[in-house]
Amino acid sequence: MFGTAAATEQIGTKVAQLRGVAEERVAVTVWGRRISPLFDVSQRALLLTIRRGQPTEQEEVTLPGGSGEAKLAFIRNQGVDTLLCGAVSQALAARAATLGLRMIPFLAGQVADVLSAYVLGQLPKEELIMPGCHADGAWRIREEGGQPPGGGSRSRRGRR
Repeated sequence: MFGTAAATEQIGTKVAQLRGVAEERVAVTVWGRRISPLFDVSQRALLLTIRRGQPTEQEEVTLPGGSGEAKLAFIRNQGVDTLLCGAVSQALAARAATLGLRMIPFLAGQVADVLSAYVLGQLPKEELIMPGCHADGAWRIREEGGQPPGGGSRSRRGRR
């Protein structure tokens, strides 16, 4: 899945030692072979079981239609601990936290690259972050005076 079996096993063992986690369920929202760009409207997800740092089981599922909350509930009901996804609304990110779901949002790129970085403990990784976003999910603001999405400014200044 991510390379030779021996290399994957060696990497997996090292990652498991670093994390101290024996088993973890991970969901990745997908669009073909790439990370789905917007969680709120994602239709498919890859569910993985990672044991000792290496993927041992995987299944692609159709997410429920309708609300993003229904998608989160479905994912959590599958025993998922961590969700890797593209952009997500603030409301759904907050809801994920209340469900006890760890979310790593604003990811972009090939699913295999994102999963490899995840099992190696390298997320967030700059080249796998959506353009215009920081690894912490914040929008990048250019020092030359750029504005955040939707206009507005970075600071509020009083009127003179």
